[in-house]
Amino acid sequence: MICALNPAGGVAFGIAYRMLRNEALAKDVLMQTAANLFRNGYRRLKTYDPAKASVTTELTDRSTCSFLRWFATVIRNEARRQLRQEARQRGEIAPHRGAARLAETRTRLWEAYRDFLHHLTALQNEAFVLIYRDRLSMAEAGAIASPRVSDGAMRRRVFDAVRKLAAMKRAMSEGKDGR
Repeated sequence: MICALNPAGGVAFGIAYRMLRNEALAKDVLMQTAANLFRNGYRRLKTYDPAKASVTTELTDRSTCSFLRWFATVIRNEARRQLRQEARQRGEIAPHRGAARLAETRTRLWEAYRDFLHHLTALQNEAFVLIYRDRLSMAEAGAIASPRVSDGAMRRRVFDAVRKLAAMKRAMSEGKDGR
């Protein structure tokens, strides 16, 4: 196993060097991977299963051979990640396809949320924000509310706000169906 971690000529270094074609990067990937394995040992080592490994080298110790194969797979994955990261930095690979869609969806949701809050009364707006955005309990929200209110009054305000939201949602969906 020590030969696999040897940055000067081990099996893992050879894999990283062949993939990255840069000695310094290969050493970095090898040392970073080894450090991550030892730092997050149990979590990462759970993926190692000697029963799944097959012996293809001339090593006599099956457990050593299967560990080296597993470690080589971890190194390959880390080297691939490094290559993708560098390609993104150079602009050769676009960001993840879903990232733009996710950002667009978040923007639309934020705009809809702001629009919804704009349609509420000031008291409903405050109650809705305290309960749903700030995640306070009814009692905590009632104690913080500008005119201090009971739990029941806070529940009523939130209920009215949610009912208004449901009505707006129905109106929007009916508007889409009618087109």
